[in-house]
Amino acid sequence: MKLLRAAAVVICGSLLPLLLTSCDLWVPQSTLTNGETSDGVSGQVGDVYVANAVLITDSRDANLVVSLVNQTSRTVDVSVVDGANQTATTVQARAGLTQIGTPGNQIVIFSDVNAPAGSLSEVYFVVGGHTGLLLDVPVLDDDQPQYRDLGPGSVRSSQES
Repeated sequence: MKLLRAAAVVICGSLLPLLLTSCDLWVPQSTLTNGETSDGVSGQVGDVYVANAVLITDSRDANLVVSLVNQTSRTVDVSVVDGANQTATTVQARAGLTQIGTPGNQIVIFSDVNAPAGSLSEVYFVVGGHTGLLLDVPVLDDDQPQYRDLGPGSVRSSQES
């Protein structure tokens, strides 16, 4: 009887960790997927990840605020096309992270944007010979405190000083 009890304790003791940790086998792991954690939208074009793209408007013009993550070891040119006016601007994405549209960095201002705050505006990103990435980018206004310094007028004046 003692031998049977000891065998049961050993078997239960060895199966218990397996039963307690096996939920990872069928429960999806949220850390394995990318998700939008802010107001912007993201996507991949070639070796460049376009992260958290938003347009900050002052009711006429719009400043594109976006992070470009270049996954190569060399600088690449990224063409950014305003979907509404078909105006193209080229920015350089260094290896690693390049921020666009923030004070002290490269800026892309779309003129005469006919998209009010709260709407979406098409922005097309092209890297090298890749087909490109079309994103419906949220348009926000610079009246919100977190975007006050990112409106077209604010960013232009920071570049001039």
